[in-house]
Amino acid sequence: MIEGKEGMTGQCQRLNTSSTKILLIEDSHFDILKAKEMIAEAKSAQFDVELECAGNLESGLARLAMGGIEAVLLDLGLTDSHGLNTLVRVNAQALGVPIIVLTGIEDEKLATEAVNKGAQDYLVKSQVDSNLLKRSILYAIERKRLEKVREEFSDIISHELRTPLSMIKESITLMLDRVPGEINEQQSRILSISKENIDRLARLINDLLDMSTIESGKLVLIKKRLEVLNLIKEAVSIFEARAKEKGLELRINHPERSVEIYADEDKIIQVLIILIDNAIKFTSKGYIEINILDLQHGVEISVEDTGMGISKKDLPRVFDKFTQFGRESGPGKKGTGLGLSIAMGIMKLHRGEFWVKSELGRGTIFAFSLAKLKAEKIFR
Repeated sequence: MIEGKEGMTGQCQRLNTSSTKILLIEDSHFDILKAKEMIAEAKSAQFDVELECAGNLESGLARLAMGGIEAVLLDLGLTDSHGLNTLVRVNAQALGVPIIVLTGIEDEKLATEAVNKGAQDYLVKSQVDSNLLKRSILYAIERKRLEKVREEFSDIISHELRTPLSMIKESITLMLDRVPGEINEQQSRILSISKENIDRLARLINDLLDMSTIESGKLVLIKKRLEVLNLIKEAVSIFEARAKEKGLELRINHPERSVEIYADEDKIIQVLIILIDNAIKFTSKGYIEINILDLQHGVEISVEDTGMGISKKDLPRVFDKFTQFGRESGPGKKGTGLGLSIAMGIMKLHRGEFWVKSELGRGTIFAFSLAKLKAEKIFR
């Protein structure tokens, strides 16, 4: 047992040597007894829990460091820590252990912030009974288990599929270049189709990995001062040949003075590539225009096209995963339906805004904005 303040030791007893170990970080004698009673009442063959207690944050962190805990019940108001900082510190020490906030504070905004900072659930003490507590613990443990499975699957994709795919693509490229010897027209066509499908599979793998990294909170931004026009020129250069092939005009509309943002260069270019790629894909004539607006409190960047547009009923789902609108059958580059979800995730990490305006048959505008940061804020 972990000893908290004033005889806290021993109030939570061992139920079974093979049971699931739950750590309750709580400094109220009454609430500890109540939690113990609810868990004892909910105990069954499917819910065999051993409850351990820590009377303050430091003793809770010490117990977590020892390992063996499968879930944490956490009060946000402790003698040595208060508020969301308590959750942040426990989450940093927990290393994948699910955390359920069990607090007396009924506040929807706080609950949302707690979940955003890593809590699996947010329970208000006055509203909790044994069944709700049991369900929350079981669901939290299962969700964490599934997250671990997903992460392991992503690792398998990354390490086990990328290398052989690259080797297959390289072999096909060598054959198409006639390095091993001559091939006829039919063989060339079949190999070209195979290469296109390998490219599409590689894009899907990369998009799945990007989405998984964003959703797991493992994406780290490397921010610096960036000149916006240079970023856009770099992204546009990738698509110049493709736009020319379709007869589309690529335009950049920008202020005369230099406009800077503070952001991750690679990730902002990735967002631009996703938006320009979509615009070209769904525009058969006209232009693609990238606009830079230098506003008082931020910088707005938009990608406007004269393409097929999106219907009103489809607009609310445009940022959903694996969603594609207006996709045509037949050969050609196909998307994964993850691009806009990835772009939205990157914008959220930058604390920026991202939106779309579109009308069926009259084109689409995707835009995002980033707040301007003064030098002292960037330094901090």
